[in-house]
Amino acid sequence: MQGPDHLVGALHLLLVVPWLDCRIWGALVGQFCVGSRVRQMELMQYRRSVGV
Repeated sequence: MQGPDHLVGALHLLLVVPWLDCRIWGALVGQFCVGSRVRQMELMQYRRSVGV
């Protein structure tokens, strides 16, 4: 185990990867990503709610 840093890295990837390339995630998980612009707005709202 690599500890908390590993978890933070995994969470960061989960947020950033779909934002960077919606097409891959769209193929993998169907309707998870409607569009890069919508996803970008969701990501900004999430960051505001979390306080990042």
